[in-house]
Amino acid sequence: MTSTLESSRAGTVLDAIIGSLLRAARYNPEDQVAPTVILWTDNDRQWEPLVPRMQEGLPQLLVLGDYEPEKRRGPAIWLRCVIARKLPEIAIPDDAVPILYLPGISRQELRAVKECPKELQPLAELQYRGVFWTQVSAKDWTICAFLKSQHGGLGLDIARDKPTQAALLRALNRLVEQPLGQLRNRRIDEQFLNSLLTPDPVRDLLEWLNNPEQTRGLWPSDKWTAFAITCRQTYRFDPDTDVPLAAAEGLGRREGAWRGAWDRFAAAPTLYPGIPDWLRKARPPKKSGTLVFMEDCEPWPQDNERLETELREALVRVGDWEQVLKKTKSGDANALPSPRPSPARGEGVLLRMKRRYFHGQPGSATALRSSSSLRAFSASLGFAVRTLPACQAPSVLSKRKSTM
Repeated sequence: MTSTLESSRAGTVLDAIIGSLLRAARYNPEDQVAPTVILWTDNDRQWEPLVPRMQEGLPQLLVLGDYEPEKRRGPAIWLRCVIARKLPEIAIPDDAVPILYLPGISRQELRAVKECPKELQPLAELQYRGVFWTQVSAKDWTICAFLKSQHGGLGLDIARDKPTQAALLRALNRLVEQPLGQLRNRRIDEQFLNSLLTPDPVRDLLEWLNNPEQTRGLWPSDKWTAFAITCRQTYRFDPDTDVPLAAAEGLGRREGAWRGAWDRFAAAPTLYPGIPDWLRKARPPKKSGTLVFMEDCEPWPQDNERLETELREALVRVGDWEQVLKKTKSGDANALPSPRPSPARGEGVLLRMKRRYFHGQPGSATALRSSSSLRAFSASLGFAVRTLPACQAPSVLSKRKSTM
């Protein structure tokens, strides 16, 4: 058999598989006759998910199974008729050698003619007039063997651990789409294969948390399995067994890998309208006597609402100072009567804002930046409105509408 490794320098993995199958029909016309059929045995049914895609480019690819002529699938006796080109409704190109895929059948089973199941007996004779697509050792090609073998396979670097073998089956349809040139210089392991199914795990995590039940129902099983494995390895929670509140709490705590997920959510919160409700429910209780920093309140909607209420009340009190400024001739803060405002009346609020301890709700940045009351009060305290970081980092969680 010609080495697929040598003759498949370009194209995708799928192109290499098809090319290897077709080369199985090569023969020496000086001392051989053309094979009648290429027999493709697959005892473990590993290749079965890939066959429909291959049939799109191989009209000669037939499948043993229930009678479904529109899928070029049928029982043994029907396949014998198609291979003999006795059924004009199943067209096989004249220059093509039929390929017969046998799911659940091993080469050894077909070769033992006397022990061959009755439903397979019409095909047993074909082994003498056809050729098998197998390894050099005459064993059936498995996915891992074909990808890894230097003799008739692709010669890729494949990890041999069990998780990788399972991931190969899950990601087969995505893997065969990859260009061979990009796979030759890398190790193919479970992590890489899962990344083919979940190329953006942060987005998948946020989409799932936004609507857990609906998202799981929409995703195919292979993607869900890859997603669950990624969550266990990266975020230390299991969506198969843990409730969504566990993920929401991790998102809110923003520790380790969760920080990247939070930053993605904070950048576009409107894409995930269901997440704030989970965050509200997942907020951990405050421990008595524990020092709580204002930035720790940012992820939790109820804390954002409380802090926004405090600021709103403080800004109402600012109005009194605006009236005082209007009555002065110069508007100079030094002309303000004594006593100056105490921190308890509002200075504390502005100091928290200056230190990024408070984050207003969406849309509040414009309102705060243009507020004449805030400008007047900040001037009296020696602060400039343009230096308040809170105006640059509005909350992504609060649902309350601004009353300012």
